[in-house]
Amino acid sequence: MLADAQHLFSQNKYEEIKEILFIIERYVYSIEQTEEYYSPDIERNGIFYHAQCLILRGHISYRYGDISSSVEYYKKAQTLSQGHRLKWLYGKALGSIGTAYLIVSEYKLALEYYTQALPYFDELSRRNEYAKVLGNIGNCYTYLSDFSQAISCHKQALAIHEELGIVEDIAREIANIGNIYFNMEDYDNSLTYLEKAQSMLDDISDKQLPSLVYTNIGNVYMNRKKGKEALQYYEKALALAEISGHKHDISTILGNMGLTYTLLEDYQMAFQCHKKAQSMSETIGEVAGIAFNIACLGFLLSKPIYPVYNPVLAEQYLTKAIHLFEEIGIKKEQYECHKDLAALYKHIHKWENYAFHLEKYFEIKYDIQNEDVRRESERFIREREYAFKERERNLLLERNNALEQANIFKTKLLGIAAHDLKNPLGNILGATGIIREDSSNQDSVLEWLEVIEESARRMSELIKDLLESSAAALGSIEIKKDICSVGEILRAVHKQCEPLFMRKEQIVSLSVCNDDHVQGDEKRLFQVFENILSNASKYSYNHTFITVLSERIDNTLRVSIHDQGQGLSDDDVDKLFGQFQKLSSLPTGGEHSTGLGLHIVKHIVELHNGKIWAESKGKGSGTTFIVELPVV
Repeated sequence: MLADAQHLFSQNKYEEIKEILFIIERYVYSIEQTEEYYSPDIERNGIFYHAQCLILRGHISYRYGDISSSVEYYKKAQTLSQGHRLKWLYGKALGSIGTAYLIVSEYKLALEYYTQALPYFDELSRRNEYAKVLGNIGNCYTYLSDFSQAISCHKQALAIHEELGIVEDIAREIANIGNIYFNMEDYDNSLTYLEKAQSMLDDISDKQLPSLVYTNIGNVYMNRKKGKEALQYYEKALALAEISGHKHDISTILGNMGLTYTLLEDYQMAFQCHKKAQSMSETIGEVAGIAFNIACLGFLLSKPIYPVYNPVLAEQYLTKAIHLFEEIGIKKEQYECHKDLAALYKHIHKWENYAFHLEKYFEIKYDIQNEDVRRESERFIREREYAFKERERNLLLERNNALEQANIFKTKLLGIAAHDLKNPLGNILGATGIIREDSSNQDSVLEWLEVIEESARRMSELIKDLLESSAAALGSIEIKKDICSVGEILRAVHKQCEPLFMRKEQIVSLSVCNDDHVQGDEKRLFQVFENILSNASKYSYNHTFITVLSERIDNTLRVSIHDQGQGLSDDDVDKLFGQFQKLSSLPTGGEHSTGLGLHIVKHIVELHNGKIWAESKGKGSGTTFIVELPVV
């Protein structure tokens, strides 16, 4: 029955709801009075249904414009649900009180209740209610002209609604953001958001939201002095508001239509709209609406060119509007009323009154400007503090990440050392054992000594590569630069690698540019090209060609080393220069590889302000390594 009542509320069938609520409340009361059925759970359930009924009654009073009665119902629900494990229901009552105060322009009080309500919905199962309260807090900040806070709240609420995928709530938040931009006089952004919300209205059954969207679009057109377009949207909004029976919305739309008719110089229609809006606002006790419409009526009555000109009544209306705006703390409209009164007194030659209201106009205007500056300064300080904290957080994350990477590197280093040193160390131990047992055979001793030497050499190379890779990762490789010839370095590398080429019967073509002097560390550059050329041999098959070409391109020396080996896959290219990377290709002659050489090489090349990369058309197509260095 409660679900039926809530469904009927969305259809604006308030009298039918009251009958259902009466039945629910009578049934709950009868259960509570029956002693044989009494238990803590029954009591809790009774409170749950009774509080829900009170909140619904409050909603109905709110829709009828009886705000004081709605607050009474909400406060009864708040008192009833407090301390009975009905956390979210207590929060709902608080939020409803906030909405009632918002409608009667008690913005600070509304903000207080919404802020109290927010923590009661901070659960996964109540994310939607949490976002709605957050959006209402944003509305309070909009009315209080704290637009940066308002946008922040609405964007947080929008993110939650988008996550939940509820179209109506998404559209509402988008419209609210559009309304903030309207208040900031950023009409282009405002219209962008509002039109986006409008495009979603077909999927929404509740008529109040489309009415709000059309109203806000009308506001944009009115402020752009496009009165006819504004009226079209206001008329659509008014028709929907009258269907839902929401008096606050009707009052707001009529007031805006009055402003539009004033813009179109149809003063008689403007007067009628503001009069109706004022009456509607008085019915629901909405002070801001009463003050706004009285101010507009006073403005119309104060102008001699208008057919409703009445300076005595204008003075009364504008003075009353100033007092009301003072009560609710809205300064912008106050100084507009003072300006209109000053103009009126000037016209009827009441110079003392004219001077007083003109002075008040400038005084309040300057106060607002000073408040804007103060608010902007506070916003700047908040943003600066946030940026500072964010920077500190990022630095901490970077440090933690660096420590984590260092730990990973250390683990890999130990793993590689343990794995790759185990075999040669085993060979050494085995060979020394055999020599000790059979030292009489000189030929056998020499063979095992060769095994020991080769294993020790492999261990030495691995340790050297590990230390070099660690130094590269830490940025501590030392470079001693001098003028050197890359051609001479390439010839020396070719000579050192010649035994590798002969073993596999590979042919190497070396074409060297004569104008190839660079400023660099000769030993380190030798290390770079020796690694690339030995890899070219290591990963190529027997009887293949390897070409080494150096050429001058403008102020750069380019060295290309091309092999007819196994080539590289896309995945190989991506991880080619990383630490401990194992590629899809394997050495073709049983040679060993630590997976560290190219990582070290890249670091050395970059220390020479150079570049290195590899090109391959794919597996089986060979590979070209290219190194570019700036020439002297």
